[in-house]
Amino acid sequence: MFGRTKKDDTAVRLRADTTTEQPRATSGPLTPEHVVWAYRLLLDREPESDAVIGPKLAGSRDTSELRHHLMTSAEFQQKNRDYAHTNDRTIVIKELDGVGDYLVIEPRAVTMEVYGQPARVIDLEALITAKSRAGRVKDKMGVLHLESLRKLKDSRG
Repeated sequence: MFGRTKKDDTAVRLRADTTTEQPRATSGPLTPEHVVWAYRLLLDREPESDAVIGPKLAGSRDTSELRHHLMTSAEFQQKNRDYAHTNDRTIVIKELDGVGDYLVIEPRAVTMEVYGQPARVIDLEALITAKSRAGRVKDKMGVLHLESLRKLKDSRG
C-alpha cells in the first residue's frame, strides 16, 4: 500500500523522511497518492486495500470530484456530523425567524442562476423580513438595498 508498511500485520506510519509528499490540488489526472491522501485527510484512515484506489481514480476526474465523492459518503457524514450537512447539494435552511420553516418558504422560492446552475432561493419579500428580524447592522443596511430593489421591481410591473 502507498505510504504505509506492515510490521507484525499491523499498519505503521513510515518515518517522515520516507513518506511521500502530500499532492497539491490539481485539475489534472489523479494519482493513487491523491486517493491515499484524501482518505487520510477526510476519513482519518488509510484506504482499506489497494483495490479501492482504482475505482476512486476511475470515478473522479480531479481532486474536486474525489473530495466530493468522499465528503458525501456515509462514512464521512458519520464521522463529521457537524460538517456533513454542508455537503448535500440540496442544502435548505430549516427555519428563518419571522418567515417560517422550509415548508412555508419553498412554495414562495424563486429560481435564479447561481454560478451557472439553477437554484431555488428565498423570494424578495421573505428575504427582507428575515433580514429585518435578524437585527444585525449589516442586515439593516441590506434591507435598505432590498427595499430599493422591491420599489424598482414594483415600478416595472
